[in-house]
This record gives sequence, structure tokens and C-alpha cells, in this order.
Amino acid sequence: MELFRKIYEQLLNNILKDSRYVKILVNAKLMNNSRLSINTASGWGKEIFEVGIHIHPIYSIPFIPSSSIKGAFRRSFKELSNKIKFVSEEEDLKALELILLGSFIDKNNKLGVLNIENIQNKEIRKIIEDFIDKDEKSIDEISGNLIFFDAFPYKININNGKIEIECPKDILILDIINRHYDENEYFSDDLLKSGEYISPNPIIFYSIKENTPFTLIFLIRKNIWEKSTIIKTSIITTLEYMLKITGLGAKTTYGYGRFNIDKIIIKS
Repeated sequence: MELFRKIYEQLLNNILKDSRYVKILVNAKLMNNSRLSINTASGWGKEIFEVGIHIHPIYSIPFIPSSSIKGAFRRSFKELSNKIKFVSEEEDLKALELILLGSFIDKNNKLGVLNIENIQNKEIRKIIEDFIDKDEKSIDEISGNLIFFDAFPYKININNGKIEIECPKDILILDIINRHYDENEYFSDDLLKSGEYISPNPIIFYSIKENTPFTLIFLIRKNIWEKSTIIKTSIITTLEYMLKITGLGAKTTYGYGRFNIDKIIIKS
């Protein structure tokens, strides 16, 4: 952890100096009734425990990949857009998703094509027009403007303009899945008729402890952040929803991966 702390402190302080981006730093902590399980299908320990955990190949500590965070962010954005209106028109919502994530997924779960002439919101339309040639009428992909970083178990403090990292110890805990059936007998006629399940077959694996701190880092270009209040609202609201409601990692339907937010730091 000491090697990680030194390298990552230097990296984050260099990012902090980059004036092209607004930096969004989220200090979060796993809820006291929620653990974290990541990459159960192929992570470290899969061969031993049958359930793996994602370990960084260089730092040798658990982490949440940026791709996983981006996927959870998109899902949260979709769910939230059905509950609260970031923008009033459907095409404007597609454009907002396109600006943040580089593409939007339509109702058929396929990559959508945005008709620029249908965008009603002036803020959103102006940002989209900056990415295309004047003659273009539609767009399906751009470089996503919200940049996601891997999330590691540490807490950020900023002292005199410099980032300092506080790393916890002993973050792993043995967890259990208690299967009550054999793979060959699951829902077999005999098992259903008996009304009883065969002896439990517990599987032991590692997960990350409750109350473990994590820091999530996001960048967005300063000119886009400053152009639109809708961009600011949609990012912060979606981040809060993702951490508290959607969850990160595996087994979220069982209450894993839920976080409380200690602090959101925004640096331009």
C-alpha cells in the first residue's frame, strides 16, 4: 500500500494541476451493512474459492475498474432520467448521454443515432455542434467527455493545495455463499416433490469489508462544465444515485456495493 500511496499521490497532484479539466473527487465509504465484491467470475482466488475478486496487477490491492464504474453510471443515468427530468425532450436526453458517455443506447439496447435538428435545449445543442461539421445532420458517437478512473480503497485529503492519500488496512473479509442444492439436482422433480433441499454446500470467498473508504475520480473538460448547468446537475445527481442506490461491483441485488458519500470535491 505504501508504494501505491506514493505513486498515486504524485499522479493525482499532477492531475490537479491540469487546467484543461474540472476534477470531481468523491470520498465515499461502503455502508455499514454493505460489502463489495468485484469480478467474481474471473478475479484472483477464482481457482481456489470458485468466486474471485479483482486485484490490481501492479499494486496488488482490490480496485473497481473504470469500465465497471462507467457501466454503473450509464445504468444510473438511464434509471434517473425516468424519475426526474434532466431535460424535457427525449432527443435532448439522448444528446446529454452522448456528451457525457460518447454514445447513447436506444430502447432496443442498440447504439442510437441522434438527429441534431431535433435537439431543443440551446445549451446541449451548442455543445453537440462543437463536435461536428456544419453540414452534418446526425451523429452516433463522439469521445465521451466524462473521464472515469479506476477506484481504489483510500481516502483523499487536500492540505495546502496538495493531495494526500490515507490508506486503510485489513480491508478484506471472508464471505460465504451457502448453496442449498447440487448443480445436477437443481429444480429436479425429486427435489421439488420432497419439499426439502439437500445439505448446504457453502462456498467461501473474499469480499471488501463494510465501511471501507474508496475515492472515485472523474474529469470533464472545463469548457463543457462551465457551459451548462444541466451537465453539472446530471453528473452530480447520477453519481449520488449510482453510489447509494445502483451500487458498484457484483451482487448488487443482494445489497453489495452501496456507498455513503463523505464529500464531493470539485477542483477547476
